[in-house]
Amino acid sequence: MRFRNRTCLLACLLALGLLPAGCAKKAGNAGPASRGAAPLGEIYEMVSDYVKSHGKAPAGVDSLKQSQPIYPAGFQALKSGECVVVWGAKPDKAGSAVLAYEKDAPQKGGAVLLSNGKVKAMTAQEFEAAKKGSG
Repeated sequence: MRFRNRTCLLACLLALGLLPAGCAKKAGNAGPASRGAAPLGEIYEMVSDYVKSHGKAPAGVDSLKQSQPIYPAGFQALKSGECVVVWGAKPDKAGSAVLAYEKDAPQKGGAVLLSNGKVKAMTAQEFEAAKKGSG
């Protein structure tokens, strides 16, 4: 009986271990937007939550401290300078202005968070021409 339980446990563990690999994107699909998408997605949620609860856009990273436990990757990206927010800008589901971006986006291009919540890969030239969020 003990052998059967171990076999079942081993089979379950193997199945669970293989499941995430089958759901992952192919390595060839990873681009600038996919690298920064996770922190930028969390930044969108932090800014959205702040606007909903305060009725205005956050003024700086300190405004978002209460979100750190819920969105640790996004908060750390802001605190470390890896990502930059256009402070005073608000999310807008119909908008396409820049709300946040990877720190190198203005010079080298990279992942950019739009006010509608979408993350888009932009060249430095596209970033320069893009409308920046407004409060």
